[in-house]
Amino acid sequence: MADSELSADERPAGRDRSVGLVTILAVVLVVGGVVGGTAYLLVGRDSSAFDVPAVTAERVGLTLGATAQPFSNRSCDVYVVPVDASSGAVAARLAGALPRRVPVEACATPSFRLDPSAVDHRREQLDAIIVADQLARAFQDTRGVAPATVLGVTALDMYSSAFASDPFDFGAAKQFRQQSQGFAVVSIARMGPGEELFKRLETMAMRYLGLLHFGLPESSSPTSALVPSVRTLEDLDRLEPRFADPQPSSAELVAARNELLSRK
Repeated sequence: MADSELSADERPAGRDRSVGLVTILAVVLVVGGVVGGTAYLLVGRDSSAFDVPAVTAERVGLTLGATAQPFSNRSCDVYVVPVDASSGAVAARLAGALPRRVPVEACATPSFRLDPSAVDHRREQLDAIIVADQLARAFQDTRGVAPATVLGVTALDMYSSAFASDPFDFGAAKQFRQQSQGFAVVSIARMGPGEELFKRLETMAMRYLGLLHFGLPESSSPTSALVPSVRTLEDLDRLEPRFADPQPSSAELVAARNELLSRK
C-alpha cells in the first residue's frame, strides 16, 4: 500500500515504492488521461476496523452533490471539493485549515454531482481513479489548462481499479504535468470519528499538496506526511500534517511552487 505514480510518459515501479513527482521510474501500467500526461498516487489501507456502508447507485443518488460544475465561481490555488452532499462541512473546514499551514489560497466549492459510473457495483465502492478523472474533466471544461490543485473529499468508500487486489484506498490522485494541474480525492469512510478523522484527512490533504502542488519529494522524516508509504491507519496516525520537522518556510514553499510551474 503505497503512493504509486502513473503517467503517459513517467510511470513508477508499483505498490509500496512511493516516489516524488520529479522521479522517473519503470513502466508498470498505462492508463489514458483526460488530456496530456497523468499520474496516480494511491495511499494506505488498514484492517477495516470501522463499519463502512456499501456504495451503491442508490446511495450515491441519495447523497448527490449540487452541481456537475463546481469550479465556475472563483479562481483559487487549491479547490476543496465535497464529492457528496454530506461532505460539505468537513470540506469547508479543510479549506479553512490549509492556508494556516502552507501558503495557498484555498476555497471550498459547491458539492460535486458525481456521475454514477464511478460506482463499482460488484465491489460496492467508488473507483477512486474514475472519481479523479471526473474532477479533472469538470475542472478542465471550465478552467482549461490553468494551474491548480483540486482536493476532493468524500464520505463514500473507495478502491482503485488500477490495483484491484487491494481492498480499499484512502486516496488517489491524477496529475497533468504540462499544465501543473493536480487532482486528488480522499475518502474519510475508514478514518473513524471526530477530531481523529479531521487530523487524518488534513494529513492526507497535506500529502497531496506536497506532492502535487509544491512538487516536493518524499521524506525520510518518520512523521512527515510525505513518507514513502502509508500502509495502515496506524501508519497514518504516526504522521503529522506537515512536510518535515521543521516545516519548510513559506518562502521556501513559494519557491518550490514557482520552480514546479517553471517546469511546465
